[in-house]
Amino acid sequence: MLKIVLASSLTLSLLSAISIDELVNSTFENSYDLKSVEKSIEVANQQISIAKKWQNPVLSMGINDVWINDFSSRNKEAMQASFIGISQVIPTGNKLDIKEKIASKEKNIKLYDFEDKKLELTSKINELV
Repeated sequence: MLKIVLASSLTLSLLSAISIDELVNSTFENSYDLKSVEKSIEVANQQISIAKKWQNPVLSMGINDVWINDFSSRNKEAMQASFIGISQVIPTGNKLDIKEKIASKEKNIKLYDFEDKKLELTSKINELV
């Protein structure tokens, strides 16, 4: 009778035990360090797509030599002026290509960091098990 109880309890404990691979996978899913590195990889992907885009043009408007007493009077000085301007930064010298290469290298660094953290967690788990 005692053998049956011990065998059944041993069988139940073995059924509920998880393998090392399952333990490693669940640790990967619950690790906040890995999640933060994954988010930084996503940000790096966005940086790569943004690197090839031009900056938006800038619209500027202005009036100079305005009289405080009478805003509508615009004929009392010769230097009074009103202006509207649009400026656009035009990248030269393959700056956009260089930005894209830098962003892709940063992404590769983050991917290596991610793999390093995964290997570190795996080795710690295997050491403790």
